[in-house]
Amino acid sequence: LWVVLILVIISSVGRELAFGDSISVVTPKIVTVGSIKSIHQAKERNVKIDLDTALYESREIALKIASEDLDLWKSNIMKKVDDPKNNNDFLDWYFGYWTQQEFGIDGVKSWLNNRFDKNSPTAKEKIQETVRQEFTHRVLRPEIAKLEIKNIARKISQVYSNELQKKLSKIRIRYNVPQSEWNSYLESLTVLITDFSGRQVSQNLKVITIGTMGSSAVIAKGSLLAFEKVTAKIGAKAVSKAAASITAKVGAFTGSEFLGPGATVAVLVWDAIDIHKTEVENRPILKQNIENYFDEMTKDILKDEQNGIQKVILDLESNIKNGITASHFPFLPL
Repeated sequence: LWVVLILVIISSVGRELAFGDSISVVTPKIVTVGSIKSIHQAKERNVKIDLDTALYESREIALKIASEDLDLWKSNIMKKVDDPKNNNDFLDWYFGYWTQQEFGIDGVKSWLNNRFDKNSPTAKEKIQETVRQEFTHRVLRPEIAKLEIKNIARKISQVYSNELQKKLSKIRIRYNVPQSEWNSYLESLTVLITDFSGRQVSQNLKVITIGTMGSSAVIAKGSLLAFEKVTAKIGAKAVSKAAASITAKVGAFTGSEFLGPGATVAVLVWDAIDIHKTEVENRPILKQNIENYFDEMTKDILKDEQNGIQKVILDLESNIKNGITASHFPFLPL
């Protein structure tokens, strides 16, 4: 018996040395339904945070490229305003000798017409209309500009869709969700958007992320509305600033209804002598005013509170977030 007891003790010590406390009782971990639910909710929160981050990062990338593209567009437009390599730009026309003479002659004609017909344009109105038409023809060309802005907007829509698609794919991989289940989830997220004709249509997130008509149309529509909002002010902005930026002699042209024909003729004589000095002094001022106008235009296209590219993407993002908040993730593993 003593021998058996000693062997048992030795065996126990050996097991302790090899495996630790071999005689301790392991209590099984009990996972309650409540704890399973908490784990699942925590994973849902993590996924939603990741989705929110994906939306934010996609928006920032799209807006950065939009800003760069609009700056490039503005730079190309400004070459039509004043380009050292082009002798036929807008400012060359505006400060040209014969253009200046035409302003003065139009001032006299308009002054005389307005004396007999108060409904006819004043000299200032006539010259502003001439400048507006030439500015539109030489620089802005609204129909071409609309097409260019529309193409930029569609490109930004594609950038946004592509970025969102890539980031959503990374989330799927991160949480080891099967592609079919992930697609079903994205298809279940319904987003209301306004299409190019102004109608509200329902799209699912999967469709939007592959860059079909949804986001592309709504961003393009908003951009064109912002563009039209600013170009409608062209007479009040670029042209009026032009009139405010020219020299006293051209001011006399546009104000000849107050100075009279005699003063206008005197101004024309002065103009023949002083035209070069006038251009040197005032060309940079008028160029800066027009550039400021285009800065305002690109800013509105990007950030207008009602129709800008940023607002359209934010609205789309908000709709997606609402769908995500109301959704559930039954495919998440515990």
